[in-house]
Amino acid sequence: MLVAKASGRGSRSIAAELHRPVSTVRRWLRRVRGEHVNSLRRRGVELARTFDPDVLTGLVAQPSPLGDAVQAFAAAVVAYRRRFGHRVEAWALIVVFVRGRLLATAPAG
Repeated sequence: MLVAKASGRGSRSIAAELHRPVSTVRRWLRRVRGEHVNSLRRRGVELARTFDPDVLTGLVAQPSPLGDAVQAFAAAVVAYRRRFGHRVEAWALIVVFVRGRLLATAPAG
């Protein structure tokens, strides 16, 4: 859902793909904007830098703050895998990175 939204898709098409009500998807997406999405991006960059700072050199600005956050976490996943050699599923790892607060209403820390 987050990757689809960061790619420019709307809540209706995301809801249809997920077989969820549009209102549910909109509620989820409202939780990842503003200061929370900025906090998520910072956390992703911080983790990527901790695991393997070289992974950050290829990052480019995305069209939205959510895109920047998703890209930062993708980099953190790559950096984690390089450092530890574990092939943990990306979204499971991201949930651990944010301590289960990906769609939280308060900033992740």
